[in-house]
Amino acid sequence: MLLREKIFEIKTNEINKQGMTPLDLAIELRINEAVEYSLKLNKTKNALIFDTNHNFNQRHLTPLHRAVHAHNHQALFMLVDSRTCNALMRDKDYKRPRDYC
Repeated sequence: MLLREKIFEIKTNEINKQGMTPLDLAIELRINEAVEYSLKLNKTKNALIFDTNHNFNQRHLTPLHRAVHAHNHQALFMLVDSRTCNALMRDKDYKRPRDYC
């Protein structure tokens, strides 16, 4: 019996119609295991596979903005602890994530 492996290409920074990446969706839906996995993957590969400063959406929200808006404190802590996200990035209203706290 021959087993075939399917290789899936994960489009990590691909955006949907709302301008959200998989990391954004995981943060808003509180799937913190996926957030943790993506941040660990960034560390192990020494590259930004999941862009933690991605803000190419209509409101220019970064994953850090989304964690604050969703009151996802665990994701917020993980993002800040990863030291890959820029806490000084501003959204369309020229506000930083901490301005929404």
